[in-house]
Amino acid sequence: MRSRIILLLATNFFTLTCVSRRVDLPPIIPATRDASLSELVDIINERQEISTFIARAELQFVTRDTSEEGQGRRYRSGQGRILLARPGHILLTIEAPLLSANIADMASDGNRFQLLIYPEEYRALIFGSNQKQYAAEARKLDRDPELRKAGPLVNIRPQHFTGAFLFDPIEIENVHFDEARPLEDDDRPNAKKDQKIVRSYYVVSDTRRGEQTTRSKYWFDRTRDMTLARLQQFDSRGLLAGDITYSKYLPPDSDTGVRFPTEIYIDRPYEDYALRITLKSDSIQVNREIPSTAFTLEPPPEWKDTLRRVDLDKKAPK
Repeated sequence: MRSRIILLLATNFFTLTCVSRRVDLPPIIPATRDASLSELVDIINERQEISTFIARAELQFVTRDTSEEGQGRRYRSGQGRILLARPGHILLTIEAPLLSANIADMASDGNRFQLLIYPEEYRALIFGSNQKQYAAEARKLDRDPELRKAGPLVNIRPQHFTGAFLFDPIEIENVHFDEARPLEDDDRPNAKKDQKIVRSYYVVSDTRRGEQTTRSKYWFDRTRDMTLARLQQFDSRGLLAGDITYSKYLPPDSDTGVRFPTEIYIDRPYEDYALRITLKSDSIQVNREIPSTAFTLEPPPEWKDTLRRVDLDKKAPK
């Protein structure tokens, strides 16, 4: 009886080996380091060492025209200058490609924002509160035949930038972390076309104090020296407000020890635009004094009545 069982098992094993075949699976990139939750929180909070940030950058916008059909529009890259200061101050200047003419300036004093659009055919100054959502007003602006020419500029807000560069500190009592192993495109040198790989990430989730909703998720790449690869930001309803990816990191800053990425991709799904920012590494300055007047826009006086003023807290432009 025993010999018959052994023969049966051997036959089944032989049958299984005959019907199997070699298949290609996505390579799993090995993790190079481990980290504790407190270490990851320290990496996030080290940005508190940065009080001001200045850099020149190349900017490229992509907008979604019809999300369901996957149709969008990619705009030509433009040059820009970014000034940031805590808490929530920003000045962003966008210049026309190949020209030295301004397309738009955006500024915020931490409470209210201004967006100044330069080209004469749709010249406007749009302003509102950083803390308010203007979905209905934005739809009205999108239907405006003149402001539609400004493309994605009417949808950008200062907090989309400040939240991507200068993080708010998090408290270890409000966070937890786990591992994620997503399937993603292989961006390694000499990778095969359409090759997929699996990477290991630590994902730190920060919840709102006293609530159950997630405020943000920080993705740390365990295969690339624990760099911050992705930041997801959620609104109070739990919806994904911003999805930001970081890559091409510089060595640690000599004064602060902070490592800066030179490629930042900001996706704002509910504002229907995305923005790729490529920082010029030799232009980055941190903790330089910036006067408060830098974060207030004053239209050129010669524009006079040619400037449309749009107060989003009152009513849409006629």
